Amino acid sequence: MNRPVSFTVIFAALCIVAALTAMSTTFLFKTKPSLIKETINRGIAETQQNQAPSPPDGKILALPAEKESPAVSEEQAGELMDLMRKLQTAPNDADVLYRIGDIFIASQDWRRAEVFLNRATLSRPQDIKPRYLLGISQYQQNKFVAAAQSFEELISLKEDPAAMYNLAIIYKYHIGKNTEAEALLRKVISSSEADADTVSKAKTEL
Repeated sequence: MNRPVSFTVIFAALCIVAALTAMSTTFLFKTKPSLIKETINRGIAETQQNQAPSPPDGKILALPAEKESPAVSEEQAGELMDLMRKLQTAPNDADVLYRIGDIFIASQDWRRAEVFLNRATLSRPQDIKPRYLLGISQYQQNKFVAAAQSFEELISLKEDPAAMYNLAIIYKYHIGKNTEAEALLRKVISSSEADADTVSKAKTEL
C-alpha cells in the first residue's frame, strides 16, 4: 500500500528525533513537544485537505469517548515520540500500535490511524479494541467494504452490540444488505450487553 507523502515525512521526523534523543536526554525534553507537534499537525492539515469527506448519514456510532480534536497536543506529541521509540525495538507491540492509532483517531487523522490499527490487529488478532477503531477509521474515509469486513471480523470474535450496530448501518446505507442489517439490529435490541442509547438507535433504524 502506498502511504501518503505527509505520513512518510512525519514518520521520518519521529525517527530522527528518536535517534537524537538516544544521544541526549536533555535534547528530548527541550525539543520533542515543539518539533513533533509542529510536524504532525502540519501533516494532519495536509491529510484533511485531501481525504474523503465524512459519510453524509452520520448514523454510525461515535467513538467510545467524544474526544476528537483535529490537532495533536504537545502532550500527545511527546507520547507519540516515546511510542515510536518503542516501535524501533518492538515493531509488533500491539499495545503501542493501538495507542498510536488511538491518538490519530482522536485527532481525526483517519489515514494514519488505519495504518497503525491495522498493524495492531495483525499483531494481536483476538483483541477487538483495535479492530473496532480500525472499522471507524475506514468508515470515515468512505471505505465501506473494508469497514464492514473489520466489523464482521470483530463480531466473529465477540458479538459486541456497538460493532453489530455499526455493521448494520454500513450494510443498510452503503452496501445494500438490508436483510442482514435488519437481523443485526434485532440482535442489538435483544442483547443484554447493549446500552439504552444503542438499543434506541437500533429500534429507530428498523
